Amino acid sequence: KQWYQRRVRGDYVCAQDANRFPLLWETIPSLTYLPIKGCVRIRKAVLALRTRSQRDLLWSPREDKTSSELLRDMVSSVKRHHHLPTSLHSSSRAILYVRRETKHRRVLNENEMLSALRKYFTVKEAVFDGISLSYPDQLSLVSSHHVLMGVHGAALAHSPFLAPPSALFELFNAGDDYCYRTLAARFGIRYYTLDRKHVKVNYDRGKGEKRGWVTPKEANYTVDIGKVVKTAHQLFLELEVARDEL
Repeated sequence: KQWYQRRVRGDYVCAQDANRFPLLWETIPSLTYLPIKGCVRIRKAVLALRTRSQRDLLWSPREDKTSSELLRDMVSSVKRHHHLPTSLHSSSRAILYVRRETKHRRVLNENEMLSALRKYFTVKEAVFDGISLSYPDQLSLVSSHHVLMGVHGAALAHSPFLAPPSALFELFNAGDDYCYRTLAARFGIRYYTLDRKHVKVNYDRGKGEKRGWVTPKEANYTVDIGKVVKTAHQLFLELEVARDEL
């Protein structure tokens, strides 16, 4: 069902089934929910419910701003609304790792990878499923870290709320080369990912046989643990340099 479809009327954005976006109501400030029309209203700017980073995520019919500027305005507004810190006075080598409890896009050697990382870094694990943590709590957790790590998925869209200087380590982009790389670039976040040669893709053959083809997003992965640790060391060295320049 295409529940991402929307139509814009002035300052309104409408979803085919707005009830599927309950977290939106508690996250975005200056928002009015119109249950009859299935629309939301955001002062000055409109948030697209189809949140593909290749497209304009946020736009305003009345202001001459680029999508990047409006996106940064929205993130700043959400930070103020939830009283999130704008800076973090910490030099700890801590990683926020987002686990996936889904059928696909899981790291099969995840436990071994985390054990290897914990020899050098502090690793906090979290699941962003809207159940384990409320969305405001997810934002608060992200804003208390400089580094976010995980496999390609919606959880990585939290990266703009990281404390600067920040880094996003997308273990595997699942063939979507520019999605979170683009988002990171818009916010000045350092972006890291593993080359394809350092990831073994274990495809879901059963699903592929039914349809005739299968994508890297419908698979699970085995990562090169040594390369993951080496990349983590590299990103923390670069963050330390960036922190000294602030």
